[in-house]
Amino acid sequence: TGRIGGRSVRIADGKLDGPALAAAGEVLYRFGDMELVAVHMAEGVYLRDRRGRQISQGSLDVPRSFIKSSVGAGDAFCAGLLFGLHEGWDYDRAAHLGTCTATACLADLTTSGGVLPLKQALALGKKYPESTPPVKT
Repeated sequence: TGRIGGRSVRIADGKLDGPALAAAGEVLYRFGDMELVAVHMAEGVYLRDRRGRQISQGSLDVPRSFIKSSVGAGDAFCAGLLFGLHEGWDYDRAAHLGTCTATACLADLTTSGGVLPLKQALALGKKYPESTPPVKT
């Protein structure tokens, strides 16, 4: 997001800069006639819709021992978000599913070994608390 938008979204220590991320999302949105811009990162998700609504949700706060690999987590997030949108869910609910599917992916060394059925993926969102959203909206 930052590179595409020509903006740095992390400060020197590697910490995410929420306002810079939101600004980079605005740049992305202006690239074309889009319904939604969704940005996923280790800290969570940031969405901006056509009406200007901003949504930010934190990642699930899992124990370090839960994480085997982050390979495929971004793709898993995208799959969950797109499934929710396909099913007609609102952006908040679809983003939450994306977060849950990304979290499930973290539990395996492979890109798809952590994939879970819908109810089990959503159960992760009940089991683990959400961290602080990356962008204040």
